[in-house]
Amino acid sequence: MYIDDLELCKPLGCAKKKHSITAVYFQLGNVEQKHLSALRSVLVACITKSAYVRKYGLDKVLERFVFLQSEGIQVNIDRAFKTFFGSLATVSVDNLASHDIGGFWGCFNSGRICRFCMAS
Repeated sequence: MYIDDLELCKPLGCAKKKHSITAVYFQLGNVEQKHLSALRSVLVACITKSAYVRKYGLDKVLERFVFLQSEGIQVNIDRAFKTFFGSLATVSVDNLASHDIGGFWGCFNSGRICRFCMAS
């Protein structure tokens, strides 16, 4: 799973974060190695306004995807329904989203901008 915030309009000035969206992508892990690097293997799980993520939290936005492990999804294959289960293996995020997931301060205007390299 990969989480990223996108700005749809010019990300400068007073309109900054006004048209911001959060996109969640995923990729199946049990496919052949040759398909993992193909762009068509990256699928969209969720697109929502970043304001909703800030208001309700990322866990509330993603709670609908927890059912894959417990309930699974039913897929019609040759007129027979089969249930597939899945679980989350990794989450790849940028610096801002990693702070959101961990509940850390997400402002990088003062002090250290990266908790890994300690850059200022």
